[in-house]
Amino acid sequence: MWIPLGDCSVETGGIIYLEGSHRLSREELAPLRKVTDRPDDPRPISHDLSWVSTRLGLRWMHIVSRAGDITLHNSHLIHASLDVTGEVMRLSTDLRFARRGDNIDYRWTIPWSGNDGN
Repeated sequence: MWIPLGDCSVETGGIIYLEGSHRLSREELAPLRKVTDRPDDPRPISHDLSWVSTRLGLRWMHIVSRAGDITLHNSHLIHASLDVTGEVMRLSTDLRFARRGDNIDYRWTIPWSGNDGN
């Protein structure tokens, strides 16, 4: 669950989704891990969003959110946030839920950091 704490547009670094990416297999995503300009920080996929879109033939889609909106998405749907291009930056939070006993991706259990690669 992703919740903007203020109005959130493309200019404020809004969230984007790679259309249909939750249907991709691990094999289809594997080549995306190799393209990065940050060899010291392995990423789940390349952070070159344009290249990812071209490579997979999928579109990036953005949403415009208002304070208090709630966006629910599948954790396997590839998503990212855009760079801030305006005077105000995005402030948001996310909440993650899992059933007891589920196999949880360890990346979502550690404290966030600016270079965590998630």
